[in-house]
This record gives sequence, C-alpha cells and structure tokens, in this order.
Amino acid sequence: MAGGGLGMTTNLDAINMQLKDVDRKFGAAVKKELRAAVAASGIELVAAIKAEASWSSRIPGATSIATTFGAKKASIRIRTDKKKAPHARGLEMGNADSFSEKIFQSKTGDFGAAGTNRRAVMKAAKKSGVGVGRALRHPVFGRGGYANMPTRPFFFAAVNARTPGIDKKFETAVKQIADDAGFKGA
Repeated sequence: MAGGGLGMTTNLDAINMQLKDVDRKFGAAVKKELRAAVAASGIELVAAIKAEASWSSRIPGATSIATTFGAKKASIRIRTDKKKAPHARGLEMGNADSFSEKIFQSKTGDFGAAGTNRRAVMKAAKKSGVGVGRALRHPVFGRGGYANMPTRPFFFAAVNARTPGIDKKFETAVKQIADDAGFKGA
C-alpha cells in the first residue's frame, strides 16, 4: 500500500448471509410474539364483553371472536351476531338522546322562556353530563305511545376498561422480542 499504511480486505458475502438469517429469525420472532399478544388480548376482551353483558340471556352467546394472521398483520374481530341478539345494538348505542327539559326547569327556572338559548344549555349539559345521555326509544305495544329505556353498554365499556391492560400486553411482547434479539434497553 502506498505511504506505508496497512491494507485490509474482506469478503462481506458471509456477513450478508448471516445478517439475512438473523433478519429472518427476528421477523419470525416478532410475528410469533405479536400474534400471541393479539390472541391473548382478544380472548380477554371477549370474556370481558360477555361478563359485561351477563344480564342478557342472548348477548353472551351471540358474541364471538375471529382471528386473522396474515404475512404482514395480525388482527381480531369481535362481533355480536344481530340475528341471535337483535337487541344488543340498541342497548349498546341507543337511538335517541335522553335530554330532559324537566331537569333544567327545576334547576334554572323556565327553560322555554324568551332569551333562553337551548343550544347553549344543551352544550353545557353534554359537557357536564347532567340531564343528557343515550336512551333506547321504542314503541309500547298494546298501549300505544313511546317509552325511553336507558342503555346498558357492554361492548365498548369492556373495550375501554381493558385498553390499558392490552397496551401493557403489547408492550411486554415488544420488550420480549427485543430481549430475545439481544437488544439492551436504556
């Protein structure tokens, strides 16, 4: 080498082959751990949803899970069969708000008086949660008229309650993947 320096050459083909093998093994480990976390979270969610709907004789039996594991994704689909439990959606979401003018009249005087801004009152009520909610409005057969029935959320209530635990499961799975691959955390 010119200048009296030291020269060195190496064949990187062997290192490239090893890196491809490591990359393939790492990818397989990632898929395995994340699929296990997705499956475990799905089973936990379905059990929680069924427990939240234990007041119904049909909803728990109509709630099911389907898992999908593809080359690039892992997912679950939880659903409640509308043919087996047609009342589930109405009781979960409602079909009307339960705004009550009587509540506001008792607190603010004449609600319908001139100068009363109904929209402002509704906005304040929704913000505070007083007098406003969801209800299932349905006809009363045999007597006529309509009745408001309070909702009984079971699906999204269970999902929202379990979200922190599910996030923790995924965090643990990612940490396990990194540990298995030899990464050192900060």
